[in-house]
Amino acid sequence: PPLSLVLPDGNTIRLNYWNSLLIEVAQYLHSTGKLTATACPLRRSAANRYLVHTTPQHPNGKPFFAAVQVGNLYLETNQSAPGLVSNALFLIRHLDENPDAFKVGVR
Repeated sequence: PPLSLVLPDGNTIRLNYWNSLLIEVAQYLHSTGKLTATACPLRRSAANRYLVHTTPQHPNGKPFFAAVQVGNLYLETNQSAPGLVSNALFLIRHLDENPDAFKVGVR
């Protein structure tokens, strides 16, 4: 997994697991007011699963497999390492942030 994440505000967060990358990106976007309930439900195009929603439930009614609460929202973190990275980038771009402002430290 990546070693750390430097956020656009300069704060560095230590990461221990791949899903920590997606969680920390979502928490940052929520704390800056970019990721809100009005953006929900949020899913990748053609995906039958939500990435972020106000309830931990997919469109088919099934619960999130690995829900993490971010403020008043729920984040689905049940993905492979490449999927977690891809979804973190999706969130950043979808919410009009610059991916280059997020720096990932590798081992």
